[in-house]
Amino acid sequence: MDFYTKEEIDRILMNNLPLKMAFDNRYIDGKEIDTVECKWTTRVELPYADDMLIVKEKIFFKDGTTKNNLRLVKDFRRPYYVTKSIYRTYKQKKDGEKLEKLDVRFSTDKFLAKNINISLGNKFPKNSFGQSNKISSPYIYGGSIPGTTLLKLLYTEYYGDKFSTYNVVNMDIETHPDTGVISLISICNDNVLYTVTTKDFFAGIDDVRERILSDFDKYVPDFDLKNTIKRDVIVVDSEIEAIITIFKLIDDIDPDILAIWNISFDITHIEKRAALYNVKMEDLVHAPELPDECKFYKWNEGFRFIGRKPISPEKVWHTVASSARYKIVCAMRIYLYIRAGDKEIPGGVGLNAVLKANKIDGKLKFPGDEKYEKYTGKKWHMTVSVDEPVFYAIYNQYDILSMGRLDRKTKDVRVTFPLSLKGNDFEVFNSNPTLLMFNLYLYMKKHMGMILCS
Repeated sequence: MDFYTKEEIDRILMNNLPLKMAFDNRYIDGKEIDTVECKWTTRVELPYADDMLIVKEKIFFKDGTTKNNLRLVKDFRRPYYVTKSIYRTYKQKKDGEKLEKLDVRFSTDKFLAKNINISLGNKFPKNSFGQSNKISSPYIYGGSIPGTTLLKLLYTEYYGDKFSTYNVVNMDIETHPDTGVISLISICNDNVLYTVTTKDFFAGIDDVRERILSDFDKYVPDFDLKNTIKRDVIVVDSEIEAIITIFKLIDDIDPDILAIWNISFDITHIEKRAALYNVKMEDLVHAPELPDECKFYKWNEGFRFIGRKPISPEKVWHTVASSARYKIVCAMRIYLYIRAGDKEIPGGVGLNAVLKANKIDGKLKFPGDEKYEKYTGKKWHMTVSVDEPVFYAIYNQYDILSMGRLDRKTKDVRVTFPLSLKGNDFEVFNSNPTLLMFNLYLYMKKHMGMILCS
């Protein structure tokens, strides 16, 4: 990309010596590193903790093997730029400024506002945190780009613009329509399919695991991975044990992304059910190799209104920030944004309609018995889950398998979505102004020798 010169990279690393030592290390477990890809970065959003960034790395070795790694970067001192004193002859903001008229400074994002004040000559600023108030001065440049984005950019500049397909795990839950109890949770990627369920849901059936595994072939039509995907069913004693077990299985797979078709239901419902047992989401998703000091989970509700006008639910970009090994995203929202540019899709964005629109078999139907065809929605789920619990479990499995089939065809979540971010945080995926600002920042620095104003 040639955004930073070698001298600029060296200067950034000299201001971040632990990171420099990590970058200088060319061997892990006796194997020589070829390159490292930064999959994503996350800021640890804890008000009284140190400034910490979590980096998901994919390490490529010269022998052709790869390894995932989580790196905790403490106190990442990102660059920002201040107009040199002799050029502070204007009072209105400029679009950008030439590099030769700027001094580079370094700060953590947490103390950026404080350090900007010091850079402008205020020797005793209030102990302000974060990036608030930095935009008011016309002499500050490059301060609006967050440290998470600049760190990912540093990886790209240092190691090269490596991109590999993201490992995506799909998840879906089934709940009792009246009580809300979670009866089934399934996850899958291109290699494995796991279902976790409870003994209560299959009351009176002793060989639950064997029945689901054996009846899979009877109910599920042929598809590309039917005969190769590894399948297993875990039957546990309680709902909370099912929730804990599924997140441990996700950790074992170690995906880059956990995709859910309707994130605003599944994730918030899991959080509510876990809370009934005094289990917090941060304990469920926290990567076990990271220290407890950076354990956190935050549900970020998307904007539901433009002014007073409500936004359609499928157009709301909810996000999750956490100390997990993976980013949690809404596959439905990604599909609508990439495939239709947020315009209405004939038939809607329900999974069944989207599958059929992409010439993929829709939701599973119980074969050979028309009595269930007269039911829809809540009544169908209530009836089938009681009468045919084994089929209902396979119905749940087929939903996430179909999500995987859709993404293998469109590559929306595993390729297009991360590429479209161009190094930005997942949280700004549908924010065109933010993405345009970052593109302008890159263009001005690389082609004009200028830094974008803050």
